[in-house]
This record gives sequence, structure tokens and C-alpha cells, in this order.
Amino acid sequence: MNKVLIVFISTLLFGGCASSDRTLKSRQGVTETKPQRGVPTPQLIAAGEYRFKALKKLTFEGTNTQATFNAQSTELIFQSTRDGFQCNQTFKMDVDGRGLNLVSSGLGTSADGRLFPHSPKLVYGSNHKTQKYCDVEESRTGLKNLARSNPYTLVSQAFDIYVSDHNGNHATPLSPHHGYDSESAISPNGNAIVFTSMRSGDIELWVMDPDGTNAKQLTHEIGFDGGAAFNFEGTQLVYRANHPNEKATVQEYKQLLSERLVDQRVTDLFVMNADGSNKTNILSNGAANVAPSFHPDGTRIVFSSNMDDPKRENFSIYMINTDGSGLERITYDLSSDGFPSFSHDGTQLVFTSTRGSTKKNPTNIFLADWTDDKPKLSTLSKDSKTSWLEHTKKLSSAQMQGRGLGTKGIKRAEAYLVQELNKIGYEAKRQSFLVDVAVAVKKSKIKIGKKNTGYDINPEDINAFSFSADAKVQGQGVFVGYGNSTKGGDDYKGVDAKGKVVFAMTNGSGQKYAAINAKNHGAVALI
Repeated sequence: MNKVLIVFISTLLFGGCASSDRTLKSRQGVTETKPQRGVPTPQLIAAGEYRFKALKKLTFEGTNTQATFNAQSTELIFQSTRDGFQCNQTFKMDVDGRGLNLVSSGLGTSADGRLFPHSPKLVYGSNHKTQKYCDVEESRTGLKNLARSNPYTLVSQAFDIYVSDHNGNHATPLSPHHGYDSESAISPNGNAIVFTSMRSGDIELWVMDPDGTNAKQLTHEIGFDGGAAFNFEGTQLVYRANHPNEKATVQEYKQLLSERLVDQRVTDLFVMNADGSNKTNILSNGAANVAPSFHPDGTRIVFSSNMDDPKRENFSIYMINTDGSGLERITYDLSSDGFPSFSHDGTQLVFTSTRGSTKKNPTNIFLADWTDDKPKLSTLSKDSKTSWLEHTKKLSSAQMQGRGLGTKGIKRAEAYLVQELNKIGYEAKRQSFLVDVAVAVKKSKIKIGKKNTGYDINPEDINAFSFSADAKVQGQGVFVGYGNSTKGGDDYKGVDAKGKVVFAMTNGSGQKYAAINAKNHGAVALI
């Protein structure tokens, strides 16, 4: 087994650690004052992202991720590597990106910060009690995993949940226990904290009082359960999970867990009551569905998934109803978008994205003005010739790369069509299907010649059309030039192709037409 380690579960999408000594910075006074901060930038919104009325980039330094609002929607708490810190630390800032302050200890690694709703306190997960600096070897390994060449994630034994005042002072561990405790979320009234823990021997969801007492296990299935979030009434939880249900997969899961490893390539979404009852699997699609959180209306959930990337590398943001219906894609940028979270009034969505990234600043926090309104309808009859010409030019532009299968251009074309269809009142829905783009010839027997003389052709010398079928044919060979039948000339004129093998000179764009024309003239094969 080829293993690669990451420091903690919650960084499946973005972020990580790097090895370096660093100087501990003060919690106070770390403020960025870039003039462009918080200014809506229209070009940041990709085609098809009609849920965004405006989009602002809030961070311009380091690697930034996992932002959530306070109850008043005036502050954000998030994790970042910046200002000399080479492992993730927890910061908070105003919703316009100003007033940046470090609120974790500055030691080890920190994650999953949350602000209490009605008291000047916050919680976060950290291993700073035992891990003072970034571990060199483990950090380098984590960087390698950013290429996603290995699916395994390390469950850090040293993570505990800490509570501190609003500025990060007087950090105290809550219900400390040997093993992984992190991924915490606070209920809307502040009377409960849900978190992920290995204290029972498996990766399960637990809930405890805000002072760490009365810890209660909520999930008990074999497999991992994590990343939970309360709805805005505090009555339900949404979380990600993977429960192996066959003997071989259960054994594999337990073996990995004994080495503190988890395979998170496939994670389903679940909803349950806040007391752990009525667990319901609302999404199971063979993809990694992560970082779910509720819309304030309590009927919808936003999350990140790589379901639409055939390589399972880039994540986009989606929305789904709590009963599993109404799946909707929200972001269409070719970057990775993740960790979506709504403000308490539902008018803003904060999320992490690599759009417009640089090597020194790969992931950033973005703030979107959200709308539940459909785009206004437009008419097709008004200046339709000009309208269709614009669409044709757009879809045939160099940016679309010919809209070839598997290209970025076809994804751009899809996003553009979704956006334009939404404008005229159509709800565009995607239907996926498999398309053969190449055929491999493993074994062949082709003999060309008269009677018992001739020569065989090796399989590696054959380039089969993608629409070729498996068949055994025999017939006299006839040559038909380019195999065309047009008003300008018919290559089949005077040629009886019925029951014969047709030879034609074709190129990539004419192959399918030549094959169809040969079939129409009764040929049994085209070479």
C-alpha cells in the first residue's frame, strides 16, 4: 500500500502544511489594508453562476480556507497559512476583509474555528499541546498529497478542541481525550457543540455542552462520520460519512484506521436530528461530497463535491434539499470551490476558491451576495438574428477549444449555455452519458491479397474509428477515392460497393461521413 499522509481530516479540499521554522506573531494588529479588498469584481463570477449578484475577494496573502460567519454576520473566522506561519492557524476578520487577527495559539496546526453566537468566545481544533512546530517529514508528505495521487488521509492523534475568549486568549481544552477530537460546530443558541472524535475507537460524531461536559456519541455505524453542522434552529445536523457494508471493505477500513489512515475518495451526505435519531442518507453518488452546511431556511443544504469532474480533482459548490431532491450546481468556475457557509439572513455566502490563484496565494476566501431569484426572462424575438450570431461566435471562439470531449472548452460551453438558458426561463439540467472516443485493437486478423497469398496487418498498425463495431467480414475490395457523394461529384459513380470492403482516403473530420456513406452503398466495411 502506497501511503501519503495529511495532518487532519478537514483539509480534504484545500490547504495543508509546509515545513519551516517560524517566528510566533502577536494575535493583535495583523491587518491587511489592500485597497481592492471587499470590492465586488464582476469577472470573478463564472458563466452560469446566477446565484451570485456580486462576488468579493477577501484575502490576498497565503492559503486561506474554511470561513464561517458569526451570528451577527459581521465577522468571519477561518484558517490560514500566512505571516510566517507554515501550518494552518485560525484567524478572524471583518466581513470586508479588514481587522485580521490571529486567534489560535500560533503553535502546531489549527482548524475548524467557530465563533459562539451569544458570548465573546470561540472554539477551534489544535495539536499545539504536543506539536509546537510543523513536523518536517509529515509536512512534506502533506504537500505531496496536494497532487491527489494518493487517497489516504491521516487522522492526527494529538488534536483537541479549545475554547478561548474572542481574541484567542486563555485557550482551554474542552473534554480532552487521547485521540482525534476536532471538526467542531456550535449550535445556534450556543448550548451544544458537535464534533468528530475517535474516543470510541471509530471516527464518530459526538455532542457536548459548551464547557465540554456531558459528551454523548451520536453515530455508531462502522466507518467514519464527520464534518457536521447544525441547522439554524439547532434541531438537525448534516454531515459527511462513509460506511463500508461488505466484509472486505470493512476489513480494509479497520486496517487503515489501525494505521490512523482514512480513504475519503467517496463520502455520502447524511441528515439526522440533533439527538442522533432519524439518520437519512440524502446523497450517494460515488463522489467526495464534503463540507455541508444549512441554508437559513432549513430546507436546503450547500456543500462541495467533485461529482462533475471525471478526474475527481476539482470541486464545485452544490445545493440540495434536505430530503435529497433538487440537486443544483452553484459554481461553474474551472477552479476548485469549497467550504460554503451562509450568513444568518441568507443574503451572503462565504466560500473558499482557487479562482484567480497564484503559487504564493493558492486559495482565498470569497464573499458572494446571494439571490434566490431566477434571472429575468428575455425574449427570443427581439433582434434574434443578432442574438443568435453572438451565441454562435461565443460558442465557436478560441476559448471554447472546439468544444472537444474532455476539454476545458466544452465545460466553458456548458456553463455558458446554462447561463443563457436560465436567462430565458429554462432550467438547464445535466444528463451524463458515456461517449467512446477511442477503440483499442487487441487482436486482429486482416489478410489482403488474392487467394492464399497476401500479408497480415499487426494490431498496433491499426487505428480503428471510435464508432467501429466488433465484427468479422469478408469481401472484395474496391477503391472509392474520398468516399463522398455530393452535388459536386460522386466517388461511388460506376462502383458497385454492395457486399464489398470499401477503401477510401479520409481525414478526421470526414471519417464518420465516409463510413455512413459506405454503409448506405451496401459496403460491409470501410478501410
